[in-house]
Amino acid sequence: LAFTKDENVYSLEKDTLELLFREFVPDNYEIRDVAKGFINRDTLTDYAIIIRDSLDWESNRLIVLFQHENKSFVKSIETDNVISIRWENHISVTNNVINIHSYIPIDGMIEKEYSIEYISNNWYCFYISLRGGNPKNYWENSFDLKTGEFSIKHTIYLQNEEVQIREIQGKSEDVLPISITTEDIDKYLKIVNHGNT
Repeated sequence: LAFTKDENVYSLEKDTLELLFREFVPDNYEIRDVAKGFINRDTLTDYAIIIRDSLDWESNRLIVLFQHENKSFVKSIETDNVISIRWENHISVTNNVINIHSYIPIDGMIEKEYSIEYISNNWYCFYISLRGGNPKNYWENSFDLKTGEFSIKHTIYLQNEEVQIREIQGKSEDVLPISITTEDIDKYLKIVNHGNT
């Protein structure tokens, strides 16, 4: 079991966390990122961790551990649904929400962001965004599944230094959070490039 991120992320808890996570992290896996908070809305500290098999580049997984009053932990979810299985992921916890940022260096740089919450014994995605591009195009797309608000923006950089921007904003009335345990999240927000038109 090895930590691969900067020491200051783990502060003085590093040794304790290594011992704790050994039960839940398979052999040959590295811990790529850790975030803590009151994820299941009680007063006990829970943890979200990103792990990856040191022998397999396409093996990133998100694990969430809930703490019990006796200071033991239980795994609530293990998934690769809301993260990049190959590229770098960073996680944080704010107000019971786990925020996942994935950075994908394909055809320029693409950044995905998901916000997930644990509600009524299930995991739901409430926010999705996708932005990135290359010297010819830049996309900024987002969908808030709590408010129904969405934004789609496509910037095109033409050869004569002109810039074209196409943007749509709106609100969907028929919107529900997406269960990350039963749905493929990526199908809800994709870039489909049909050239520069």
